Amino acid sequence: MALYFFNQLKPSIYVVPSRINKVSNEIKLAQIKKPWLFLKVFNDESYGSRLPEHYKKFYWSWKHGPKQPVHYDPPTETFRLSPNQERVSLVEDHGVQVVYPENCDAGLWGGEGVIKGYYHIGKYKGENAKYWWPCVKRSVVYSEILDKYMELMVTERALTLIDQHYGLDFYLLKNAYADINSVLGFKLKREMLLALANQTLYPDQPHVRREITTKYQQFMMPPEEVEWIGLTLDEAKMKQKKLEELVQPEPLKYEFRSQLLEYLEENPPSDDTRKTGNSDVSENEEASSSGQSWLQKFNPFGKKPST
Repeated sequence: MALYFFNQLKPSIYVVPSRINKVSNEIKLAQIKKPWLFLKVFNDESYGSRLPEHYKKFYWSWKHGPKQPVHYDPPTETFRLSPNQERVSLVEDHGVQVVYPENCDAGLWGGEGVIKGYYHIGKYKGENAKYWWPCVKRSVVYSEILDKYMELMVTERALTLIDQHYGLDFYLLKNAYADINSVLGFKLKREMLLALANQTLYPDQPHVRREITTKYQQFMMPPEEVEWIGLTLDEAKMKQKKLEELVQPEPLKYEFRSQLLEYLEENPPSDDTRKTGNSDVSENEEASSSGQSWLQKFNPFGKKPST
């Protein structure tokens, strides 16, 4: 039963092209290099399709990026020889099913989650599901860039990783988004990158500011990209909606009017054209009056001219 649970089919998270339409080589290459552009959540007609590409990459690496194995040791070999040494079989890595609850977004769990497994009840009785929860505790961590102490809910593995990276800053800046897997961690990382980009760290100590900036210079990013880090999909759509509402389209009549004024300035009308223009206007008035009288003859509902 457990093996069937891991092997059951799940709907694809990507847009699958139909077999009728042929896919070009450029699209195939983009599917390999930039898979975040083909997520279903970004290929609808809502604000999600107009989100910036760097946020799509962040969301993909957070939700669907490769994770480091935390709760098990992956197999090191690819093929395995049978005990009788007559058959070679492929080693399959099914992994361990890990569930990440909403509580992990309010702390730093170091990639840990809730493990779901099964244990045998007995012969002819089947299996029962069992859950293993990580040990989460309250601890104080220090950020060198932000220069402040913070009390967070962390696990022992998160504290070990912070020590291995020589501080909270390097742990959040070096690790992938899928391994951090915490909205709180993303917001702290966003504050750190904004402080580095805007040079707001250590306002009263310029020499310390230069030293910290040089130390973390390799992680600096443009501020317009940093502002999107840590936003959920709903928050990003709301941000995109507000940005589009600020940029209101200008009516085309203003553009046409400016083009007409520029044309008249470059090509001013001469006296001959003005005279001919007046004669044309009089001819148009006569034609319109004659046309109106012609229509009145055949209009049964119009007023008949007095004789």
